[in-house]
Amino acid sequence: MIININGIIYKVYWKHLPFEEIDTLVKGVTHCTVKNLLTEVKMVASAFCSPIDQFNKQKGRIISLTRAIRNFPKEDRKKFWNEYKKNIGFR
Repeated sequence: MIININGIIYKVYWKHLPFEEIDTLVKGVTHCTVKNLLTEVKMVASAFCSPIDQFNKQKGRIISLTRAIRNFPKEDRKKFWNEYKKNIGFR
């Protein structure tokens, strides 16, 4: 997902790792990376799935994106979520 906020272009992408690829303390993990394409600065956040929960990519995306953009101003966070809804959507 590419988004332009106040002239700064960000690329947002996710990586999902099911439990086979990580330790057994979690069932899965979703990493969200928000990369500033001008400065190459990255904000990375993760969402972990408990062994008693069902792994869900959509929930992992939402939780990890929330954590990755938490230090942005409220108006910028709204722009991220509007772009998310437009490109990926809530299912």
